[in-house]
Amino acid sequence: MTISLILLSTWVFVPFGKAFTGDVLSAWASTVPNIDGVTNPNEWNDAAKVTFTLVSQSLESHSATIYEKNDETYIYLAVRVVGDDFNTGDGVFFYFDSDHDGGIENGDDWLYVLAWTGGLGHAEDGYYNISMSTLSSDEGDGGTKDIVGRASHTNVSGIGDYTFELRHPLNSSDDAHDFSLKPNDTIGFKIEFDDAYSGGAQSSPWPGLGQFAEVHIEARPADTTAPRMGLPSQNPPRENVQPYQNVTISANATDAETGIKNVTLTCSFDNGTSWESPQTMRLNFSTNLYEATIPGQPAQTWVRFKIVAYDNAGNNTTIEGPEPYCVYQVLPEFATILILPLFTTMTLLAMILKRKKTNRQRL
Repeated sequence: MTISLILLSTWVFVPFGKAFTGDVLSAWASTVPNIDGVTNPNEWNDAAKVTFTLVSQSLESHSATIYEKNDETYIYLAVRVVGDDFNTGDGVFFYFDSDHDGGIENGDDWLYVLAWTGGLGHAEDGYYNISMSTLSSDEGDGGTKDIVGRASHTNVSGIGDYTFELRHPLNSSDDAHDFSLKPNDTIGFKIEFDDAYSGGAQSSPWPGLGQFAEVHIEARPADTTAPRMGLPSQNPPRENVQPYQNVTISANATDAETGIKNVTLTCSFDNGTSWESPQTMRLNFSTNLYEATIPGQPAQTWVRFKIVAYDNAGNNTTIEGPEPYCVYQVLPEFATILILPLFTTMTLLAMILKRKKTNRQRL
């Protein structure tokens, strides 16, 4: 697929001195957006954004906002254009100054999302082909289409607002055509909104002619937040642990930043005077709880335990005491011995009462 640019040929393909506006978009994607052409609430709240006015050759103007963020794998971009009539040929083009020298040159990346039929969006992944003075698709040159993009319009039968969303790898396997970015890299970029009509399209660039904004790839923020843990549970319950009966301890542990590295359980069998070596709690995937077993202990033993959850950044959270969550006492021997006689006595009493009732009925 080859796309020839007519309206922008005076500025897109001619390298020039550095002309960066100082608009730098840089944000870590703590929320991964759903690329569906719809800016759902909170989906882009963590993005860097700039609001500006797009002005075409005919001086038609529209308020617009661009959003940008990245995680370790992708760059996410969105553009919202306010107050335009729907046309399947409308779209947003992104041009990247991959070597950050203030100009678009052979092999530099470009991405676009068109409104397309039904306003659902069509995305393309390409590069500047200097030999043809055109934009060419990666797939047409043996590369791969690595973009995911969608669009939406609030009123396809009249005036409404556009939303264009896309996602592209920071470092795809298509090295011959795509940029290769890592945390703390900076590249130049500019966008163009093409407002199509029956005879062509009016283009509205941002920033202005001969200018570039910049994208700075954000590194993952340092994780200083400790894991979250819920109150532990045990089986059998703490009030009914028999002598030498194993006890299963379960706990919920989560970490939204870098994830849980491990969870450990440490026990004391002398009411906290000394502690055993920690044991690793295993994740039960059916319950999503971390579990470990405390071996059975003699009658009347006071058992204390503590749980420590570690995340992959070295932060940790500990749950221990006070009663009743992390302590229990094994029942005394006599309580176990009395259970059978008591059960036998109650059974005999029930039989006697039943027999008396039957005899009364016969009388």
